[in-house]
Amino acid sequence: MSILPKVILLFVVYVFFAIVLESTKEIKSYGKEPFNLNLLQTDGQAEKEADAIFRKGIQLYYNGFIERGNILMDSAYTVYTNKTYLREKASNNLRLGQYGEAIKSLNKAIDDGFETIVGYRAWVKMIYLHNYREAITDLENYEAQSPEPSFSFAMSATMLAGVAHKQLADYPKSISVLSDYIELFEAESKAKVDVYAYWYRGMSHYEMKEYNSAIADLDTFISRYANGPEAHFGKGKVLLALGDTTTACTEFQLSKDLVIKGYKRAYIWHELPDQLYLEDIDDQLSLCD
Repeated sequence: MSILPKVILLFVVYVFFAIVLESTKEIKSYGKEPFNLNLLQTDGQAEKEADAIFRKGIQLYYNGFIERGNILMDSAYTVYTNKTYLREKASNNLRLGQYGEAIKSLNKAIDDGFETIVGYRAWVKMIYLHNYREAITDLENYEAQSPEPSFSFAMSATMLAGVAHKQLADYPKSISVLSDYIELFEAESKAKVDVYAYWYRGMSHYEMKEYNSAIADLDTFISRYANGPEAHFGKGKVLLALGDTTTACTEFQLSKDLVIKGYKRAYIWHELPDQLYLEDIDDQLSLCD
């Protein structure tokens, strides 16, 4: 083949590949162009797309890709502003100890006007972070949203505030707030009162050396829920302080028996304030030998 045909052939090949490459570049460039989701979406499409993104984020999260999973969960919220995404994202992060990310989501929800989530944030601050002062502020703000009693995780916001004051060793305030809670719900029905309010108030009385009041609260607890090991344990401590070691040891042993049988308040994901453990009871029983 002479030189000229070879040159022509090479030129044709060059032009062909140049056209292909240019076409590819145009397609790639077009693929990177931003587009307006609102213009493309039909009725219900945003919710479906957001839900698919969110579920994919959860899948990545629990397969170990925590950062990528959180990014997708956040992206779902930008596609469709469903407050449950922020709440569920917070819950998922709490389970794996990603407390900062959980609080960020709850703060975002509240900033965007979903004020009722402040009750959940109060619970997180109190139970997971042990940030009792900020938890009390959130609980008070939560209660101020409605004249009706407020609840967080099926527990009265007023009762939780009373427990938080106890954790701060502000026992007079704890007794006062818990008394407000008990009085409010006792007026409607004794069955509506969480008996553990008596446990926390009784132990606040104990810390203040108000032993008769402590015994009264713990006996009320036991009269309504005899299988509560916390009340028997607390009563044992009060009796020990009063010098009645024999009866105190009986209460400690009863408390231990009930814990072994599974009668105690506990949650799978977190520790409750003043949660009772067998080791605590054994420490007291060692004084009975």
